[in-house]
Amino acid sequence: MYAGKNDMLAVIEDVRWVRDHTPDLIYYKELDDFTHFNFNGFNVSQKHQYYDDLLNKIREAQGMSDSIFGNPMMYFFTGLLIVIVALAILIPLHLRKKA
Repeated sequence: MYAGKNDMLAVIEDVRWVRDHTPDLIYYKELDDFTHFNFNGFNVSQKHQYYDDLLNKIREAQGMSDSIFGNPMMYFFTGLLIVIVALAILIPLHLRKKA
C-alpha cells in the first residue's frame, strides 16, 4: 500500500487506519509531497518515486517478466488501478466516520 502524505481525498490518518486494520498487508510506504493525483500517472515527474518500487514488488510477488512493463501505458493503468482500489476502500470509511 502506498500513501501520499498530502492527499486530501484519502487523508493519511485514514490510510494509516486501513493499514493498521489490514492483517494481510505485506507492504506499506508513505510518500512525502504526494497528493491523490500523483498516483494516477498524469504527473510524470513524480511517478518514478514509487512506480519502479511498485513494479518491482509486483515482479517479485508474481515472478513476472519485465516484458509487460515495457509499455508506458502500463504505468498509467497501474496508477489508475491503485486510485480505484483506494477510493473503493477509503470513501466508505470516510462516509461511515461522518454518519
